[in-house]
Amino acid sequence: MKWLACGAIVSSQSPWASPIITVPKKSGEVRVCCDYRALNAITKVTAIPIPRTRESLQRMAGFQYYCAFDLSNGYHNLV
Repeated sequence: MKWLACGAIVSSQSPWASPIITVPKKSGEVRVCCDYRALNAITKVTAIPIPRTRESLQRMAGFQYYCAFDLSNGYHNLV
């Protein structure tokens, strides 16, 4: 994988590490997935509910600036 070759990621034996799995798509492309079962087994779940959309929008009422971030691959772009 190019990320491993360029040093952006490294192999790990940590209990927090999740193996990367490649799955072929019907189109012939490859989808990169992570197997989070081991991580889920040691993760402690917090009992904080997700805020309701209406409540979140009411809190933002009157704000002058809004922004959204797409973080799906953004962390790989940091120097």
